[in-house]
Amino acid sequence: MKQLLKEPLLHFIGLGLLIFIVYGLVAKDETDENTIVFDSYDLNSLLSKWELQWKRPPTEEELKGILETNIKQELFYQEALKMNLDHNDEIIKRRLSQKMEFLSNDLVSMQPPTDEELTAYYSLKMNNYLTNYKYTLHYVNYSFDKNKQPFQVASKALSQANKDQLASLRGAGDPLPFPNYFENSDELSIRKTLGSSFTDTLRVIDTNVWTGPIQSGFGFHLVYITDRKQPAPIPLEQIKERVLNDYNYDRQLKLDSALYNEIKKQYSFELDLNEEEFDPEIIELVESTLKGT
Repeated sequence: MKQLLKEPLLHFIGLGLLIFIVYGLVAKDETDENTIVFDSYDLNSLLSKWELQWKRPPTEEELKGILETNIKQELFYQEALKMNLDHNDEIIKRRLSQKMEFLSNDLVSMQPPTDEELTAYYSLKMNNYLTNYKYTLHYVNYSFDKNKQPFQVASKALSQANKDQLASLRGAGDPLPFPNYFENSDELSIRKTLGSSFTDTLRVIDTNVWTGPIQSGFGFHLVYITDRKQPAPIPLEQIKERVLNDYNYDRQLKLDSALYNEIKKQYSFELDLNEEEFDPEIIELVESTLKGT
């Protein structure tokens, strides 16, 4: 139980629920339905939005127009709520749901991870922070344009070659408009030239032997890899900002899910479906989802 109480995620959930509850109480106590409060935050928000768009402060006339537009919008908004016009409006639901998510986003930014937490996260997700494969290789091409059956032509050339000797096929095949070798090249750069199917195959074939045929968009290739460097962890200090962004994103997902589940406990759901209109499996799925099972 003590370990559970130390869990940071529980602290976030508690803080988040406290914010929502306090906000609701304050809103009810300080205003009534016919009172509109316009404070410093509102004015600063209007001015900031204007300056962000126009790169200058508004003139007196422009500020008056902004205020009148804002007042009109607020009045119409309050009257629309009284008339229940927001009920079942998908756009409004989506927007308000997003604003609730933004509140939980703010909670994450309030407590950045310690160096120890970030290092632990980096160690746990190490496979996400690896260098790419690197290759030094030679290849020959048997193109679709110059061969009716390029696969068969390449296969025959391979069967007649001394597979262990690089020189036995070097310079063979059909020319390409770029070099027929890569030296200590990142997998990504090879993929840009010959495609992902080609580079995927490079990961598993033998080195220091002619292998193939391997297809790309240019034809079929025979490949001789002289060096293949396996992916290795990128030091944390080189990608700390990237790891921090990933850490915050993952923590945000956990917080959103936890808050959702906690808030969901405060509500009950009733199911009123016509059993003759829907498949029993669909009704069962809806029922289990509403119950959270």
